[in-house]
Amino acid sequence: MFVFYFGGVYQRHVYDKETMKTIVAATSHPYVPVPNLRSRFCPDELRERLLRSDIVAVDLDECVNPGFSQTELGYLIFFAIATKPLASSDRRFLPQMLAGGAYIRKVSFLSRIGRIPSNQELMQRYEKSMRGIPEAYFFTQARRIPTRSFSGALETLRLLGRRVPLGFISLGIDIIAEEYVRQLNCDGKPHVRFADSNRIIFATDDNGRRVFERYHAPLLVGPEDKLRILKLRMAQLDASYPLVIGNSNDEIAMATLARNSGGLSIGILPARCDASEFDLMVTTPSWLPLLTLLEKMLPMTKKTGGKAL
Repeated sequence: MFVFYFGGVYQRHVYDKETMKTIVAATSHPYVPVPNLRSRFCPDELRERLLRSDIVAVDLDECVNPGFSQTELGYLIFFAIATKPLASSDRRFLPQMLAGGAYIRKVSFLSRIGRIPSNQELMQRYEKSMRGIPEAYFFTQARRIPTRSFSGALETLRLLGRRVPLGFISLGIDIIAEEYVRQLNCDGKPHVRFADSNRIIFATDDNGRRVFERYHAPLLVGPEDKLRILKLRMAQLDASYPLVIGNSNDEIAMATLARNSGGLSIGILPARCDASEFDLMVTTPSWLPLLTLLEKMLPMTKKTGGKAL
């Protein structure tokens, strides 16, 4: 689910032991290939599906990043403007960002009673809260996002990306997805081959500064959009067996395609109502158990085949 959160009301996700127990209880997956992993498949079939995979599609928010990356970006931009603005006049944006924080307080309350705004409505509110903010804040603060990922996430992505084409399919924003690509590929190797997300548009204001204007249409807003993009990437890369890594309803359509085609889906601390939809489930706030499993089951050589983008 796409959510944003600004100013002093921002808080990163915290997962306690009771949350872990709730997630585990929500699935009937019987196998425990390594501690803190639950699998629908026995170890032999799990290994077969991992070895067969020829494309990896990864979600970002609440999956690689513990929270919502665009929320985190808003928080970082808010404090950059409040404490070290590029121009003193930039502090005029703080009230509209705080209004965004107040809105998300309301959303948080409504979600507890089952009234959650649509992703499109949340994106429209994001536009209102961020409109006019100089582009430089976005790019500078986005560099900090990948370093705040779940432990083991970046190492796991590099390992998978060495074998088969890997990329992001996210409802988040392009600046963050592309920064993940830049940092993951910083050694000169193409660990990440594609990044599909919502694009944001910057325009030149009356003072000659590049500033946030709006999202680029059409928007990516739900599971159907993600499934469509995955199928497109599979066709481009001549891939047939996807490995999908996600955490929520937005990835379930891709997870179903993966399972039915002989591939695999992995849920990173999925919501209780979605847990049984993923074939392999991480039940702790870390990718390290998954990294351990992959190091045991996958050869460290690049898989042959597939097209170049």
